Amino acid sequence: MQVQKADVRVCSAACLSSWVGHDVVWRGDVEVLGTLVGDYMTRGVAVVGARNVSERGRVLTQKLVAGLVESGFGVISGCARGVDMEAHRKAMRLVEGETVTAAIIPAGLGMGFGKELNDGVSGNKAVLISPYPFEHPARRWTFAYRNKLIAQIAVAMLVVEVGVKSGTMQSAREMLRLGKPVFVMAVDPTSPTAEGMVQLVHEGGILVSSVKHVMKYLADVGFEIRRVSCGVTTGKTNHEVVQNVANGSDCVQNGIQAMKQNEQIAYRRDILSGLHGDFRRCMELLIEVGNIDLTSMSVKTGLGTSTLLQILSDLEMRGYIYQKMDIYYVSQN
Repeated sequence: MQVQKADVRVCSAACLSSWVGHDVVWRGDVEVLGTLVGDYMTRGVAVVGARNVSERGRVLTQKLVAGLVESGFGVISGCARGVDMEAHRKAMRLVEGETVTAAIIPAGLGMGFGKELNDGVSGNKAVLISPYPFEHPARRWTFAYRNKLIAQIAVAMLVVEVGVKSGTMQSAREMLRLGKPVFVMAVDPTSPTAEGMVQLVHEGGILVSSVKHVMKYLADVGFEIRRVSCGVTTGKTNHEVVQNVANGSDCVQNGIQAMKQNEQIAYRRDILSGLHGDFRRCMELLIEVGNIDLTSMSVKTGLGTSTLLQILSDLEMRGYIYQKMDIYYVSQN
C-alpha cells in the first residue's frame, strides 16, 4: 500500500489526546494514517531500544510485548529498525481487529516511514502518527522531537537495549523527567549496550528481569491488569496513578537523589570540558540563564537560527539539554 494524501487524516491535539487517554503536548495538528479501534492505546507502553538489536534483545522484545498485550496494554514505539519494529510486528500478530500499536514517525507520512506496518494499518491493528506535514523530510531534530513525543504519550516505558548516546536514552530521560516509570531489562554485562543500561538505572530507571515484574509494579501504582494475574488491581484513575508515581516510585526518588546540587555541578563541568567553540558558548549560556528561547539565544550569541538549531539538536541528542515547547533547558543528570 502506497500512502496517499487522501489516506491521511488531520487531527487536532485535543482529538489525539482523547485517543491516548491523557493530555499530550503536540505542536498543533497531527496527521494520522489508520483508524483507531478499541481501547488498547488509551494505556500505551513504550517499548524501545537499540537499532542494532542483539538476538537476545529481539527475543526479549517479543516476550515483553506479548506480556503487555495480554495484560491489556498497547505498544508505542518509533518505527525504527531493531527493537521498535520488532515490538510493532509482535503486537500486531497478537490481536485481530483492534488497534494494538502506534508508531510515531519522525517525518511526514508521505516520506516512506512505516511501510512495514501497512498490513497492520489496513487491518486496524496499527496507526502511524506524524506531527509533520505529509511530505516533510526527516531531519536530526525531527527524530529528537519524535523521541520526546513517545515519552509524552506513553504511560510507562520498557527499555530493552540502549546506548549511552542514543535516541532511546533521550526518550527514557524525558520519561523520567515527567515522573513516569522507566523499566530497564536486565542485560548481559558483556553486551555492547550494558554501559547504557547501567547508566539509565543510575539515573532512575527500574531494573527488572521479566514482564511479570513490570506488571506487578504497574498494578502497585494503580493500573488495572486486565488479563494476567500479576498483582493487585486497584482501579485507580490515571490522575491517581500519576500522583502515586510522582510521590513514591523508586524511579523518581532515585532521580531526585541524582539531581543533588554537587552532582549537578560536576555533571555540567564534565559537559563543558568536552565542548568547544559555538557549542561550548551555547551550553555556557544555557547553564547561566537556566532556560532560554531560540530568539533570545540568537540575540545573545550572535548566531543565526539555522546554526543554533543544528547546535541545539546535537546537544539534545547527547542528552545535555531538552526542549519543552519553544524553551530549551539544561538536563539535570
